[in-house]
Amino acid sequence: IICPIAGSSKRVQTMRAVSTGVKAMEAAVPLATAPDALVRLDRLLQEHRHARLNAVGLRPSLADPFSLSPCHERDTLWVDLFFRGGHPAFADTLASTIEELEGRCHWGKHIGLSARQFANQYRRLPEFRLAQATLDPARTFASPFSRSIGL
Repeated sequence: IICPIAGSSKRVQTMRAVSTGVKAMEAAVPLATAPDALVRLDRLLQEHRHARLNAVGLRPSLADPFSLSPCHERDTLWVDLFFRGGHPAFADTLASTIEELEGRCHWGKHIGLSARQFANQYRRLPEFRLAQATLDPARTFASPFSRSIGL
């Protein structure tokens, strides 16, 4: 949790306790399919009201040329969602829905996708893996997170 440096230790402890188990997920869905995506995600959130923590954030973004960017070669609608961990049915359904919507997860937030689902999001991932094997054969820059999604 990020908190003000001036915050008291009691305040920091309280914020940590309140946020334990909270997941922040942001997915970039193709802007062309945004109406369908919003209907499907709304239905999912209505069915799992217990998991959602706050309002869903929405923002558009233009396409970019970077192969591992969630906005690679397509205009995008970002869907930002905070939810309670500990609800596997919701998390699994959310992951499969994001995959079906061809959503790509934000790299700095929770990625609840399997390595296979993640690989399906990025068509140039094999090229990245080849460069990775060449530039970092000992996997010095790998982490438990990158390994969990097949990087």
